[in-house]
Amino acid sequence: MATRIGRVGDIKVGRYIIIEGEPCEVVSVKKEVSPIGMEKLAVTAIGILDGKERSFTAPLDSECEFLVVEIKNAQILAADNENVHLIDMRTGKRFQVKKPRGIESELKADTRVEYIEVMGIPKLTKMGLQNIHSYT
Repeated sequence: MATRIGRVGDIKVGRYIIIEGEPCEVVSVKKEVSPIGMEKLAVTAIGILDGKERSFTAPLDSECEFLVVEIKNAQILAADNENVHLIDMRTGKRFQVKKPRGIESELKADTRVEYIEVMGIPKLTKMGLQNIHSYT
């Protein structure tokens, strides 16, 4: 898991950061002003691996750890009630992931998806869904 150090003020919704040692996806950011006039950022994120909500508030110029993620492409081979069976488009490696909530109806065989791998665990993202046969 590659990380880089950045400023809290650079955090945006959809970015991946480390909170309490866990990789998280940022779902909310809000600027606040402390009683002494210092600008702070209130950050709420969801753990990528455990789904737990985490939050913190810190000055804009303080440091935080950003997770460097590689977005990979896969094709859905099959989908059952709980899992999606995939093949990596570059390496040919077959694997399965738990079905993410909210996009179950779009997870059909021959659909191309994007996924990330965090700490060796693949996770589907909501972006990159396209049917392979739609261009023929």
